[in-house]
Amino acid sequence: SKDKLAHGFYDLPETTRICILDCLLQVHLLDDDAISEHAQANEIGEDETPFSILISALKHVNLSFLDAILTNLKDPLLQLLQIPHGSKRRNPLHEGFRVLFLKQRGMNKTSSISNKEGMKADLRVLTRIVHDWVELAPKSALAARDNDGNTPLHYAMNYNLCYYLDAKVYRPLVVALIDKSLSSRMQVECLFNKEGISSYLIYLDSESWFAE
Repeated sequence: SKDKLAHGFYDLPETTRICILDCLLQVHLLDDDAISEHAQANEIGEDETPFSILISALKHVNLSFLDAILTNLKDPLLQLLQIPHGSKRRNPLHEGFRVLFLKQRGMNKTSSISNKEGMKADLRVLTRIVHDWVELAPKSALAARDNDGNTPLHYAMNYNLCYYLDAKVYRPLVVALIDKSLSSRMQVECLFNKEGISSYLIYLDSESWFAE
């Protein structure tokens, strides 16, 4: 999920790659120890990436890997979307919005126009992938709260994402997330995080920080 070259994996025919991924995911998701490791605060390498197949691929912009799972392996994907990761207990939807934020912030720091355009294109694709996750995700994943009580919608409402990301792809994602989360949002415990902050207050607070 991290390595776009993957020792020749992507040179294999697509059907072979899907077969291998399907087999590996089935074994992985049936292994109680592997799932337990997912939920713990394990780290991989020096980049402190929580042990997460989907988020690792997102962070390393491994679009082929993500697309293969999204297009061909929806059953394993549904299971992966519900598994919390790391000490913060964030699921891939929480982490997906965090990755979008980090990638967007990194794009703003680059001075190369060509690099910036390439990063913008990647961000649009990653945004569409997270959108597809939202459309497929079960309610339990959409309503999941991390250790701070934040739902994926709390992360989605960061003002920087709403301001900087391409509105043509980001706005439909947020609308879909709100629509899919509607029944969950009606429950008080999902409306506010542990500090009593709603997703809309996240937007207002981050807007104030942005203005400063």
